[in-house]
Amino acid sequence: SRDALDMLNARQQELVRDAAREAAWWGRDEVRRREGEILDGLRAAGVTVHEFSAEARERFRSALAHIPRKFEERIGPDVMAKLSEWLDLRGRDQSDRQEILIGLDAQWSGESALVGLELKRGVTLAIEGINAQGGVLGRKLRLVARDNHGLATRGVDNLKFFAGLDDLVAVIGGQKSSVMAAEVEAVHDLALPFLLPWSAAWHLTENGYAPNQVFRLSLNDRWTAPFLAEAALTRGARIALVLENSRWGHEFERIILRHLNGRDVRPVAVLWVDNGSRGSSALLSARLAEVGVDVVILVDTPDESIPLLLELSRSLPTVGVVSHWGLLGARLTPAQLLALSTMDLVFPQTFFPAVDKRSGESLRQRMQQLLSLEEGETPVSMGSGFVQAYDLVRMLAGAITLAGSLERGAIRDALERLPRHDGVIKHHRPPFDAQRHDALGIEDYRLGRLAADGQIVPVEPVR
Repeated sequence: SRDALDMLNARQQELVRDAAREAAWWGRDEVRRREGEILDGLRAAGVTVHEFSAEARERFRSALAHIPRKFEERIGPDVMAKLSEWLDLRGRDQSDRQEILIGLDAQWSGESALVGLELKRGVTLAIEGINAQGGVLGRKLRLVARDNHGLATRGVDNLKFFAGLDDLVAVIGGQKSSVMAAEVEAVHDLALPFLLPWSAAWHLTENGYAPNQVFRLSLNDRWTAPFLAEAALTRGARIALVLENSRWGHEFERIILRHLNGRDVRPVAVLWVDNGSRGSSALLSARLAEVGVDVVILVDTPDESIPLLLELSRSLPTVGVVSHWGLLGARLTPAQLLALSTMDLVFPQTFFPAVDKRSGESLRQRMQQLLSLEEGETPVSMGSGFVQAYDLVRMLAGAITLAGSLERGAIRDALERLPRHDGVIKHHRPPFDAQRHDALGIEDYRLGRLAADGQIVPVEPVR
């Protein structure tokens, strides 16, 4: 049950999920293997077996199409992506396909899986809206999603798979900057347009390639670091950095130290956290107490961030925390949400759909309809990643129209030449050009915090 699962730590939960997936796939294979024997046995016993016609099967499928989307979080987005790929692509002659394909390479297992689901739902809602208006160049769009499991090697394999699909025009990237960094080289080798709605490492777009295949509608740590530094300085001068011990963390350190030095501020401590180093939260908290910190700047993934934040909420409740949005995506219990909501914990966002009455409510209603959610059911989560993925797909559709072609090079060039885009987050004039492949800047960043019900709300009134 969900209650039993919530009592386990993150690693134990992942082991249980992996075992359940393996058992489920084995069970399905076993049913398929035995199905013919079972039906023959029923017929021999005098039972009449009715089989759907192709038309009846299609009516049945259409009537239940919302079920997988509605329960995707429970079933597992990674399982749904694999099943969808098998149903839509394998065994089908590509020459018969009429859709324009868009790839999505993200992480739907382990840490930040919920962010991956938000990205997928944002892409899906955009595709549904475009298709309802007739598609692009007279053809409908179709999503092909693959789980990279947070592994660079798996992500590169996914890109090679996408590149081999006829009529696939571009790939939407996922969460981890370390995975996306490995994929940047691959997309240039494959000449594959690559759109990023989440990963923030500065070098992903500023990569030195010409032509540059990478376009981003998200944070860029070149600006995220000074944005977080200024938020920290409003909370105190004794600042400590707690950073992931990775290329992402070390690059962030260099940028933020340069900014703090310009403000004549030196961190009282710089602490490094290795991936998978669970159990270090108490030691980190003790070290922060020892140096007498006012505010912590935290840059890490959910698996390491959440335990530290919960420890700080108990041992140093008055210390402020200014975090990167890498902490988002974890499955939190009500007690954990309550503890985090009582802290002075803030992080960057680019949009607040829950409170923006102009467009956020429209998106929410459309998503509720897509998932066939009834009145009173838990509303779908729609953070900045959701809206950024949504806007990126609509930009891509505009570029395909501008190019008048499904040739990937022409679409890449058209993304640089889009004259304008009226997005949900902002009106872009233009979103990109030949030198600038980031559609957002520091002026588009705002601070958010977690409410006790799990919603992300603005620290200051929405403009």
